[in-house]
Amino acid sequence: MRKYNIIYWSLIGFCIILILSLNMIFCPTVSTLLWFLLAFGVVVVATFLIAFLASLLPIKFYDPDKKIFHVFKFEKKLYEKLGIKKWKDKIPELGKQLSGFDKHTIAEPDNPEYVHKFLVENCKGDFLHAISIVYSILSLFILLFIMPYPFILTMWLPIAFVAIFIHSLSYMILRYTRPKLMVLHKRLTRNKQEENIYENK
Repeated sequence: MRKYNIIYWSLIGFCIILILSLNMIFCPTVSTLLWFLLAFGVVVVATFLIAFLASLLPIKFYDPDKKIFHVFKFEKKLYEKLGIKKWKDKIPELGKQLSGFDKHTIAEPDNPEYVHKFLVENCKGDFLHAISIVYSILSLFILLFIMPYPFILTMWLPIAFVAIFIHSLSYMILRYTRPKLMVLHKRLTRNKQEENIYENK
């Protein structure tokens, strides 16, 4: 897994350096570098700030039974056509570093409270990646008014594409795994209720 993490982050770093390098080759000025830093800050750095603020929402907002977190049947088929089973375990999961909860594996598959916590964290990740994708697109309207038009195409567009692609991978993984977690949680909850009924007889 560590090998895949290194490859994943190296590819992202390579893409960012490539975007900067190509812009500097065709327009080797200090202002080009400054415009790149601005675009990177508006698209990427601001995304982390927005995600941080969203993570401060009350836990009840991330209720997995809410309609906003419903996963449609067609999504699973779409994700499978995109080969998600082959690459989902190769994408880094940063939940442990950001929230202290590791979503890469289900550590307590027989614990309904743990599985519910897992579902809440899953929904939180879903929402954070979703708004990051939306913001990456809308950031264009910020830069349109201050950035020279050529740099919109050579800086904002590729940076936004990389950001959207990265968030989309994690977004799909979270939504692909949630239905299975929902089924597991319902089964564990039902079993626990049956045990309580039996013990109270």
